Order: sequence, then structure tokens, then C-alpha cells
Amino acid sequence: MVECRFNDPARESAWNDWYGGERLGELLAVPGFLTSQRFIALTRPGNYYLTVHSLESMMAFQTPEYKAMGGGAFKGFQGCITDWVRRFFNGVEVAPSITPNDRLVITDAPPEALKGCPVPFVWMDPIEEKDKSRVRGLAKIALSEAEDLLEQKRWPLDIYSPMINQRLST
Repeated sequence: MVECRFNDPARESAWNDWYGGERLGELLAVPGFLTSQRFIALTRPGNYYLTVHSLESMMAFQTPEYKAMGGGAFKGFQGCITDWVRRFFNGVEVAPSITPNDRLVITDAPPEALKGCPVPFVWMDPIEEKDKSRVRGLAKIALSEAEDLLEQKRWPLDIYSPMINQRLST
């Protein structure tokens, strides 16, 4: 999962077109990348983006194809990216496809902090050592359920709207 903000409104549309089009196409051509989908947060201030990739393994980042395309570079948009975080998890083989009638819900709160929360989370374990104590919950819910959660603001949840359909490897 890659999270970030974009701080240049004049270039944001061009960045979204590039990242959701050409860039994801490049990534999905790399051996080991299975799916990718982009989202925008409904629960965070500003334009906060999330990209969810499904990988066969972490070896995808070691392939000559990934290295040849510049890895995680943002092709001229690098100076506009802030709060960039990339985290890796086990627990979901392939990310769910989120349609315009769905929302993606993520939480970094521990399960015991979500008593009574109706979201059917799948719990993922972080891969990197620095994150070992931070499980992440992931769920696909209906738009109507997300609207209820947005009104309640009862639990520590991040709710995301899909920007593009899930793309599959080429």
C-alpha cells in the first residue's frame, strides 16, 4: 500500500491521469505485480491518496523490469508528493476490487479498539520489522454502509473512494 498527499493543485489532474494510467500500466507489466487500484480518502483532510497493489512476492521489487522503470519514482511529480508511505502486508492474497458502489475501509487501530464496529475486517500482518506491532484491517463495504460510518465517526477508520477500477497485470 502506498499512501501520499499531492500539494500542487495545478498539476494534480495531470498526476492522477499519469499515475492511474501510464504508471500503473508500467507497474502491472513488472513480473510479480498482480493488481493495482487507486483511491482518495473521504476521512482525511486534503487530497490524501492510497494505491493498493497485490504482489506475488516482495521479489517484484528486485526484478530488472522494476529497476529499469525507476522503481517508485514519480516522473517529474516527485516534488509535489508529501507524506509518502509505503507499507507491505500479508493476509490478503489479492486485494478486493472496489467498484464505484463500494468503499474501501482501512484501520490501523487494534481490533479491541473497534468494539461494536460492523465492518468485516480482514486483518493483515505487516511484513517489515519496523511495523511488526501494527496490524492493519482491510474491508470492502457497500457505499450505503460507508455513508452511515461517515456520519457516525465512532471508530478510527479511514474510508476511501475508488478513483479507477482495479487493474490487472498484463
